[in-house]
Amino acid sequence: MVSRKYTSDYTLETYMDGRGRLRERASYTGSYYEFCNDSASIRRSTWILAIGFTVLALCVFVPLIFGGEYAKQMYVFLPLAFGLIPLYLLAAAFRRILMVKGPVIREHKDKIVARLNTAAAFMLIVSVLNLAAAVVYFIAVKPDWAMGAFAVLGLCQSVQLFSFKKAFAMKEAPKNSEH
Repeated sequence: MVSRKYTSDYTLETYMDGRGRLRERASYTGSYYEFCNDSASIRRSTWILAIGFTVLALCVFVPLIFGGEYAKQMYVFLPLAFGLIPLYLLAAAFRRILMVKGPVIREHKDKIVARLNTAAAFMLIVSVLNLAAAVVYFIAVKPDWAMGAFAVLGLCQSVQLFSFKKAFAMKEAPKNSEH
């Protein structure tokens, strides 16, 4: 399905190319956005996000790869596998944040904010399911403290993701700023 959400932010300009023919190109006329926090705070938050992403990746991949009998249980494997989705969303938002140089267009702002929010909410759900699976496995099958620790660590990291909503908040840039 084609989304036309951002078409109102563009206008078509007619120009003359090098060969004397009339051409059209899209020109952005929408609002520009910038981070609410200063650049030092954004840099610090970006590093914290990178460390949090690494810890979350470890919380997902270590039990999947080295879980042994633990990861072979379907009620354990599915929440761990679904943990890859918020990791992808977080990586995509992180890539967009690293690409930001000055004010950004509405499409990029929406993608950064939406992906961070979705990743945080989805990771919280997946982490709670992982913790529940670890408790069930711990009670029903055998005590495995390491996998439970990864579930608790993943839950803590997913709660931390909600702090990035404020850290990477954006506001409309002043009209007189250079784009």
